[in-house]
This record gives sequence, structure tokens and C-alpha cells, in this order.
Amino acid sequence: MNTKKLNLKQNILWNSVGNFIFFFFQWLLTYITTIILGFANAGIFSIAISLSNVVNALGTYGIRNFQVSDLDSKYNDKTYIITRLYSCILSIILCLIYLLVIHYDPYTLLCVLIYNIFKLSESYTDVFHGIFQKRQRMDIIGKSFIIKSVVTFTSFVLTALITKNLLISIIIMTISSYLVLLFYDYKKSNSFVKYKNEKFNYRNMKLLLLETTPIALYYTLSNLLPTIPKLVLENKFGQELLGFYSSIAIPTVIIQVIASYIFIPLVGVFSEHYKEKRKKEFIKLLIITISLIVGMSIVAMIGGHFLGEFCLKILFGDKIIPYVYLFVPALLVASLYALTQLFASILIVFRKQKSLLVTNIISILFCLITSPLFITSYEASGVNYATIATLVLACLIMLSIIIYKIKKGFKI
Repeated sequence: MNTKKLNLKQNILWNSVGNFIFFFFQWLLTYITTIILGFANAGIFSIAISLSNVVNALGTYGIRNFQVSDLDSKYNDKTYIITRLYSCILSIILCLIYLLVIHYDPYTLLCVLIYNIFKLSESYTDVFHGIFQKRQRMDIIGKSFIIKSVVTFTSFVLTALITKNLLISIIIMTISSYLVLLFYDYKKSNSFVKYKNEKFNYRNMKLLLLETTPIALYYTLSNLLPTIPKLVLENKFGQELLGFYSSIAIPTVIIQVIASYIFIPLVGVFSEHYKEKRKKEFIKLLIITISLIVGMSIVAMIGGHFLGEFCLKILFGDKIIPYVYLFVPALLVASLYALTQLFASILIVFRKQKSLLVTNIISILFCLITSPLFITSYEASGVNYATIATLVLACLIMLSIIIYKIKKGFKI
């Protein structure tokens, strides 16, 4: 296979196309679940997705940006791969413990558990994507996203149409996802990594885990954050209202997806500017990236205000109309998430893992306090209000740390 590096524009293009198709199919999957299996199953699916965000974060252990910005190869590829296997196993064990403590009915428990096993295939794939990105071959990543999207979506939908059963559909989708991981991502990685020649020892794995634990805790808590208001909503008002809210909110993910197109390929560039102490270039790139995300978000919210009801009615029918008022605030939530992801990536480049963790602990505590208050008073709108308030707080804290670091200078 050709191992020649691509330029930045080519990497951004492939990453954008692959991610867009991947997240489009993810949204379409949730939409199809609602259409084929109903809002009650959509509520169960929403619980599975919400929890999977936490499990996936723990599975990836926040290592991707650390891995890509490890320009001096402090840890080799084999260490990253085996470490990811351990973190994935740990995350699914914790997921099972959580599900047993919560006491979901057996059907819901199995749906959520198997879906999280499915998502861990993405967590493990991510470490191979880190290998490709570090070598500036994001075309392989884009193709991986496209193949996995088509295969998993098709297997899920066909099974759902035939069986009308959410659990069986998730099981078939999970099997297909791991097949893509084995026969595409792992196979492609052999062109870049000579596994037999790379040494692995547990000491390096422990050092890597120790160094990245604050990042892992940050991403785990970060993905737990949106789950808190949703769980409060489900507890107080039931799975059906949660299903309606989730259906409204899912299209807003496009903002986070497009934002990821912008800054994920730039992590390596930020790292190079930081390593070479190119302060002006770093600041310029950061301002441009923030401006693009903010500008895109404003356009999306204006469009959502005028076209939201029309588009949502086409997607979900008349039943969704009473909940359209949730759409624009949900777009703001997605925009703020995109900014927190960018700021988190920058802090990882700065190796400010502990600052990330402290920021998230403060945010989680704030969310735990405000969610019951907002949701009790405003029902589904309270989910948006609590999340917006929490994310604004997180953005302000992280941006303050970034500004302080830049003013202080690029001291490594």
C-alpha cells in the first residue's frame, strides 16, 4: 500500500467526508429506529447512546489527541494499541456494573449493554485512526468511516425491518462493526506498523495510563455531563418525553461534526506550532478556528429558527410539532460542546491534563445541582437550560487557562 503522506487540505477533505457520512448515518440510524420501532424504543436507544458516550470516552481514554501530538514517539504504536484494549475492557466492565445497579428491566439492560459493546468497536478503531493521522494519512480514516457507516447501518435496518426487535438489530450491527475493524482498520495498520519489531512492556503502558488518566477522566465526565439532565428528565417525566427530546436534539449534532472537521486535523499543526514555539502562528490559527465554529453556529441557529419546524415535521411527522421550541436552544448546546472540544484539544497539546480534569469536576457538580432545578421548573426545556449554563462555565474556565498559557509563553 502507498504510505506517502497527504497534505493538510487532503487530510481535512478526507476527514470531513468520512466524518460527515459517519455522523449522518448515526443520525439516520436513530431516526430510522423511531420510524420503524416507535418513540418508546427510541427512548431506550437514547439511553443506550447517552451511556455509550461515557463508556466510549473511557474506552478511548482520551488518548487520541495525546497520541497524535506525541511527535517524539515517547510511546510506540504497539503500546497505544494494547493500552486501548485494556481501557476498552475496563469500560465495559464498569458499564455492566452501572446497569446492574440502576435496575433496568432485562430487555432495556441488554439493549444498552450490547450497544455499548458495539460502540467499543469504535473506541478500539480510534487508536488505529491515531496511527493513520500521525502519519498524515487521513484518507484511510475517511474510508474507514464510510465503510463502517454503510455496513453497520444496513445490517441494523434490515434486521429491524425483518424482526421489529431493537435488541436483535443491535446485536447484528455489533458483529458487522467488529468485522470492519478486523478486516479493514487493523489490516491497513500493518502497512505502517511492524508489530513484531515493536517492543511492549507493562511499565510503559502503566506510564501512559498514568499520564493520560486526567484526560480520560475529563472525556468520561464530559460525556457524562449531557447524560445527567437526560436521566433526570427520564426519571421525572418518562422515556417517551426523553424520546421526543432526543429526536429533536439529534440533528443538532451536525454542528459538532462540522466543527470536528475543522479542528481534529489541526491538532498536529497546533502541536507543531507549540513545539517550535511559533506563538503568533498558534494564536492566529486558534482565532481562525474559534471564528469558524462561532460563525457556523450562528448560521445554524438562524436557519433553525426559520426552518426548524418545517424540517422536523418532515422527519418525524405532526407528533413532533409541540416540541419544536426545543430545537434552537439544542443547537446552542451543540455549538458550546464544539467549543469545549476545541479548547480541550488545545489544553491536551499544552499537556494541561490536570486543568482539564478540574474544569470537568466543577462542571459536573454544577450540572448535578442545576439539572433538577431547571427540569422540575421547565421540563424538557430544562435539559437545554442546565446544559447551556454548564457549558458556558466550562468554556470560560478553559479559555482562561489557554489565554494564561499563551501570555506566559510556550514553555515546555
